[in-house]
Amino acid sequence: MAAVWKSVFATLVLLFAAVSGSGHEKSGVRVSHKVNADLNEERVDKVMQFAVSQHNKVSHDDYFHRMSKVISAQLQVVSGLKYFVTAEMSQTSCKKGETEGLENCAFYQNPKAKTYTCTFEIWSRPWIKDTQLLKNECA
Repeated sequence: MAAVWKSVFATLVLLFAAVSGSGHEKSGVRVSHKVNADLNEERVDKVMQFAVSQHNKVSHDDYFHRMSKVISAQLQVVSGLKYFVTAEMSQTSCKKGETEGLENCAFYQNPKAKTYTCTFEIWSRPWIKDTQLLKNECA
C-alpha cells in the first residue's frame, strides 16, 4: 500500500511541477514538454516491464524477447504520465508456454538470434491502477 502512495505522491509532484512551471518561462517546464526519464526509478522500470510483457503477448515469435538496450526513455505529463521508450529487443532462450517470467531468461547466444528496435508509448495513471500500451512498433 505504501508503494501505491509513493507512486501517487510522485505523480502529483510531477503534475504540480509541470503546472506551476508553466507560468515560469525561464524554467522551460510545460505540461506537454517531454523530459528524459530516470531509468533508475521503480515506476519507469515497471512501465518498461509492462511494455515488454504486452509486446511478448502479441508477437508471433516462439521465444520471449526482452530489452537488451534502452536507446531513449522520455516521459510527458498529461492526464497521467506518458512514457516514450525506444529499445533494442533481443531474443531470450525461454520459449513461450514453458516459462512464467522473464527474470531468469538469458539472452539467446546465437548469431541468428532475432534482435530488433522497438518504440513503445505507455500511458500510466497509477492513482487508478491503469497502464496502457498505446504504441508497439518494431523494425
